[in-house]
Amino acid sequence: MKINKIKIKFNIFALLITLSVFLLVLGTKNTAYAEEAAKETKESEKTEETTETEAVKETNKAKKTEETKETKEDGFEFKGAKLKFITGTFDGKDSLDIDFPIEMKDASCEYIDEAAKIISIEKKEFNVKNPNIVVLHSGEKYYVITAINAYKDVQDNIIDKVNIESELTYDKTKLKIKLKLKDIKDANKDIKYSICYASMDEKPFQTPEAFKLVDMKYGLDKHCIIPDGYYYQMNPRSVPYKESYFFMQGAIYIANTHLDTIDSKFSQVMTAKLIDDTAKKLNDEGYYPIPYRSEWLKADYNIGKGYFDTRWNLDYAYICLRMYEKFQDEKYLEIADKVLTYYKKYANQNAIKIPYKEDACLVMDYGAEYYIGMTHSSLNHHLMGLKALMYEDLLKEKPVNTEFIKKMLNGVEATCNSWIKKNGDLEYAIFVNGTYGLKDYPDLTLNDLRDCQALHEKLYKSKNASLETLIMSKQAWYDNVYKKQVSKKK
Repeated sequence: MKINKIKIKFNIFALLITLSVFLLVLGTKNTAYAEEAAKETKESEKTEETTETEAVKETNKAKKTEETKETKEDGFEFKGAKLKFITGTFDGKDSLDIDFPIEMKDASCEYIDEAAKIISIEKKEFNVKNPNIVVLHSGEKYYVITAINAYKDVQDNIIDKVNIESELTYDKTKLKIKLKLKDIKDANKDIKYSICYASMDEKPFQTPEAFKLVDMKYGLDKHCIIPDGYYYQMNPRSVPYKESYFFMQGAIYIANTHLDTIDSKFSQVMTAKLIDDTAKKLNDEGYYPIPYRSEWLKADYNIGKGYFDTRWNLDYAYICLRMYEKFQDEKYLEIADKVLTYYKKYANQNAIKIPYKEDACLVMDYGAEYYIGMTHSSLNHHLMGLKALMYEDLLKEKPVNTEFIKKMLNGVEATCNSWIKKNGDLEYAIFVNGTYGLKDYPDLTLNDLRDCQALHEKLYKSKNASLETLIMSKQAWYDNVYKKQVSKKK
């Protein structure tokens, strides 16, 4: 009995031992399972974390890609065409290799050679030297590369244009632009470069004639377009002056060529950009002050820089009116009206009154806020004022310049015969003392007279007799005297 008790105790003890071992093994397995589960959880979290990180990376990458794409904030946009500039400095180098910022596979190319022939290259490698305009077509997009310039800053709105050679090389994927300085003797580090390019979803030039016309103008050395506007070669009687000095020209002459080809998408965006650039430069009074001093204006009238040039400011207003007529955007009408409002204010204080004709005047060509005095009135400047004011009234629902136009026309009518020289040519200007003088342009004033007459007919349904008299006289001189003189020189 005692032995049986011992056996039972031993069996219970063995059972407890076995149970403990079993629980220990089970606990170990559970711990292992738990650790494995925790490990898997961590791995899962890590994977999710990695996936999330990759997703963030992709998002950031997409965002970055989006930022580098052409956007309105990163350039100038008009009617679906976008215009940008690639800029930088030579930083002491004589030449630079610049990557065009857009990759294009199997692009086609068009440019105009020296013989004014359009050269087309279809989906091949190419090399073009010193082009005025190159058009690239990459399937869905058209690109125009132009206005390749180098320059130094001289002072506000004046630059020193530097001669460069350019070369465009395409390897069926990437376009490289090589710039090389010419005839540079001083330090190169302050020399900047500027390359303009436009992009659009349709052909930039609808006709070969439009392409050739714009390309020809871009080939002229006196034109220069850089990111802040249109620059024009300075007159030798300007201060400061160098043959290579250019000033920001508010009249934006080249816009007249663009407006003649305004169906061109490139012409549209470039004209809009140049108008916008000049609008930013208008002062609080409403005009663009000339950024240099004219030697003869200083000598004759003691007028320094920052003066008001009626012709150039009125040219600008006229261009804005042409843009308004084409696109019916009130912005352009408002800019023109701002300039013309100042012009009328200026003319009321700066005009030669005709003593024997009531309500008649001839507006002075030049003035300045600091200048008290009278200059002279040239027929072409005065006619440009008439053109702009009549054109604005023609475009507005209600005429706003009728009385002022009448006063200016009265001035021309009262002095009509006095402008005509014995040989039929016209005098250039009338002075405060009533005398006439200076040499008129061969055809500028004639074109202004024709434009004024055409606008007069549209606005008032009749021709102006005095304008017609001046047109007939100048035209006869041009045909019978000027053309013969030119022919003899040839």
